[in-house]
Amino acid sequence: MLQFSFFLISIITATTVVVADNDDDSAFMLNLLNSLKPPPSGWSSDTQFCKWDDKIKCDSSNRHVTSIDLSSRNLAGTLPSNLNSLTQLTILNLQNNNFSGPLPSLANLSSLTIAYLGNNQFNAVPPAAFSGLTSLQNLSISKNDFQPWTFPSELTQSSNLNYLDFDFANINGTLPDIFNNFTSLTELHLAYNNLIGELPNSLATSSIQKLWLNNNKFGLTGSIAVIANMTQLTQVWLHVNQFTGPIPDLTQCTNLYELLLRDNHLTGLVPVSLLNNMPSLQTVSLRNNDLQGPFPVFKNKNVKFEADGRNHFCLGNKTGPCNDMVMVMLQIAGGFGYPLKLAQSWTGNDPCQGSIAGIVIIVVLFVVAVLFVSWKCCSRKRLRKFARVSNPENGKGNVKLDLARVSNGYGGVPSELQSQSSGDYSQLHGFDGGSDVNPTISIDILRQVTNDFSDDNILGRGGFGIVYKGELPDGTKIAVKRMISVASGSKGLNEFEAEISVLTKVRHRHLVALMGYCINGNERLLVYEHMPQGTLTQHLYRKSDNQSGCLRVWGSFDGTDHRVLINKEDIPKAIDQTLDPDEETMLSIYEVAELAGHCTVREPYQRPDMGHAVNVLGPLVQLWKPTTQIDEGSYGVDNQTSLAEALRRWQAHEGTSMIFSDISSSQTQTSSKSPLFAGNFDSPDCR
Repeated sequence: MLQFSFFLISIITATTVVVADNDDDSAFMLNLLNSLKPPPSGWSSDTQFCKWDDKIKCDSSNRHVTSIDLSSRNLAGTLPSNLNSLTQLTILNLQNNNFSGPLPSLANLSSLTIAYLGNNQFNAVPPAAFSGLTSLQNLSISKNDFQPWTFPSELTQSSNLNYLDFDFANINGTLPDIFNNFTSLTELHLAYNNLIGELPNSLATSSIQKLWLNNNKFGLTGSIAVIANMTQLTQVWLHVNQFTGPIPDLTQCTNLYELLLRDNHLTGLVPVSLLNNMPSLQTVSLRNNDLQGPFPVFKNKNVKFEADGRNHFCLGNKTGPCNDMVMVMLQIAGGFGYPLKLAQSWTGNDPCQGSIAGIVIIVVLFVVAVLFVSWKCCSRKRLRKFARVSNPENGKGNVKLDLARVSNGYGGVPSELQSQSSGDYSQLHGFDGGSDVNPTISIDILRQVTNDFSDDNILGRGGFGIVYKGELPDGTKIAVKRMISVASGSKGLNEFEAEISVLTKVRHRHLVALMGYCINGNERLLVYEHMPQGTLTQHLYRKSDNQSGCLRVWGSFDGTDHRVLINKEDIPKAIDQTLDPDEETMLSIYEVAELAGHCTVREPYQRPDMGHAVNVLGPLVQLWKPTTQIDEGSYGVDNQTSLAEALRRWQAHEGTSMIFSDISSSQTQTSSKSPLFAGNFDSPDCR
C-alpha cells in the first residue's frame, strides 16, 4: 500500500512538471533560435533561454520573456508565427536587421508597450495583427517590403499610443477618421506610402505634434484646413501631395517651427498671420504650388523660406504690392475657395491676362447652380426650423420666427447670447416670439466678445452708428450694430421696436439673420450673424484721387471699371448692344440709373430713405414683372404681391412701425425725387 502511494505521488509530480514546462516560453525561444541566421553568439539549446543574452530579459520566475532587444545585429531569417504566445512581453525591438517573411502577429499582447520592427524585409502584415494591444505606446514598422495593405483600424484599441511610424510601409487607400481615439498620440509618420483622399477631420482633436504625410505616391487631396485646429503642432510635413485650396490661418499653432508644403496645388494668398504672427517658425517651404497675390515676406528675417518654382505671385519672385484690380479679383476668387483652374491660368499683375474671364464665369455659374439645387432640395427641411407664433397685433394669422437662431443659438444648443439683458425691455410689445423666446442679450457679453467695443473690431460706420465684429466662445461670428444713443421716451423705443419686429418676421436668403438685441439705458444694440466678405460699401466703392464716391460695378470680369454715368447721353454706350432696348425700356433704365446715383453717394446722410427707393422701383417692378416667378415661400416673401401692396400691408400689420410711416399713400404710385437730391446727372459728385 505504501509503495502504491509513492507511485501516485511520482505520477502527480511528473505531470506537474510537464504542465509547467509547457506553460513557459521555452518552445517559442527554441524556434526563434533555430530560425535566426546566424544565431546570436551565446545562444544555445543547452542553456536556459533567460541566460542566452543580456538583451533577453525574463520575469522573476525565469519562465516568461518580458523584453527582446535584437536591434542592429545583422540578423536574418523568418520569425516564428506564434510570437504572440509571449504573454508577458513588454518590449520587442528587432529593427535594423534583415528579417524576412510575414510580420508575426502581435495580436492580444496586452502587456506590450514598445514594438520596433522597422528597417527589415518583412513582406506581409497578417490580418488584425495589431488588435488587443491595450498597453501599446510606441509602434514602428517603417521601411519594409510589405505587399499593399490598408491602415489598421484595430489600432483604436491602443488608446495610449504615443508614437506611430508607418513610413515606407506600402499603405494604400484612405486614412480612416479614427484619430480622435488617440488622445496621447504626439507623432504620426505616414510618409512615402500610397495614401489617397482627404485629411480626416478627427486629426483636429488629436494632440499630434509631428505630422509626416509627405511623398505619398498617388497624393493626398483636398484642403489642409484641419491643421489649423491642431494646436500642438511643431512640425508639419505635407509636401509632395495633391493638396488644394488656401493655406489656413495657423496662429493657434504657436509652437510650429517647421512647415513644409512644397509640391502641392495650394492656391490663394499666403496668410498675413503666417508671415507676421508665428513666433516659433524657423523653416517654411512653399515651392511649386499655385499660390497667388504678392510674394510673401516674413516679418522674422531669420525664417528659412523658399517659394520659387511653380507659383503665380503677381510680381514673380519680386516683393511688392499687387495691382488693386488683381487684389479685387483675388477677393472674389477667395469667395469660391481660390479655384485651381483660375490660379493655373492666371499669371502676372494683369487681371485680364489669360483666359481668366471665361474660367471665372464658369466657376460662378457652377456655384450658382449648386446653390440653387441645394436650396430646392433643402427648402422643405428649412421649414421645420421655423415655429408658428401668434400675431401680436390682432391675434390672427401667423408669422415665421426662427427660434433656432433667436432663442436657442445654432443647432438648438443654448447660446451664451441667452443671458439677461441689462436694460428694461418689458415695453417691447411689438415683438412677440412666444413665451419660449428670449432674444435679449446682456451688454456685458457684448462688451466681452467685442473687446469692450474696441476700434480694432469695427466692421463699418454709418448714419445709424457703428458695427463691431465679435466671436462667441463656441466660435460663432457675430456683428453687433451699436446704434447712436437716442433720447429716452416712447418714440425711440417704438422705432427700435419696429426694426426688431420687421427683422424677426422677414426671412430671406439675401437678408442677414437677427440673433438678438440689447437695450442698455439709451443705447440700442442689434446682434446679427456675421458676413465675413466685407461690407457692400467696400465692394461698391474704391477711393481715387480724381473721382471719389462714384459707384463702380465690376462687370464681366474683364477688368472694365464701370461707373454710374454722369449724363443720360452716356448711358446707352454702357448697355450691351445685343439688348437693343426700345424707348420705353430706356426710360426705365434712366430711372434706375438716377436712383443708383442717389443711393451710392459717399455720405450716408445724403442718400434717400428706403421709402423713396420703393416709390421709384415699385412701378418698374409692375411694368417689368417676370413671367416666371421663383418660389420664395419658404423665406417668408410673397413675390405675387406688388411692392406697393406689400408696403401697405406692412404698415397696417405693424401698427407702431415707424420705418415707413413717413411715406404718404400718394407716393406709392409715382416716382418722386426727394428735395435732398435736387439736381440731375450732370452733378459733379457722379449722382
